[in-house]
Amino acid sequence: MLYIYILRSDNSAAPAVTPPAGPPAGPQGPAGPQGPASPQAPAAPQRVLSRSGRTIELAAARSTIRRGQRTRIRGLLEAFANESTCVRRVVVQLQRRFAGSVRYRTVERLRTSQTGAFSLRVRPRRTTFYRARVVQTAACAGAVSDRERLGVRRR
Repeated sequence: MLYIYILRSDNSAAPAVTPPAGPPAGPQGPAGPQGPASPQAPAAPQRVLSRSGRTIELAAARSTIRRGQRTRIRGLLEAFANESTCVRRVVVQLQRRFAGSVRYRTVERLRTSQTGAFSLRVRPRRTTFYRARVVQTAACAGAVSDRERLGVRRR
């Protein structure tokens, strides 16, 4: 057995150190003590559900129009996987807010094409910010586009 002595600066022996008490030993097996026994039953395996990620883009045909003119807003929904469920014939909410406001309101609900494309003609009366939004489903993650500013100037 190996003894190690720790001496203080005045060459007197340090007090004896007792080893810290560990947790009580669990059931003994061929591998030896395995730690504390668990009072709970093992947890049932959980089913992990993975949702396919999606992105949505939005673009206006023109960034500025004269008051009273119409313009087209187009968008495209893309999925990283599971395109048949997450892209085709999906409902997209087109939302808008006016300059000076922070709240978006749903203006129109559109359905995407087989390729995920959608579009709408709008006639804003003042400068407006638009965005597109798809809600999350059991198989697909939700997504919101960046805002698209559509400036309106006087006639």
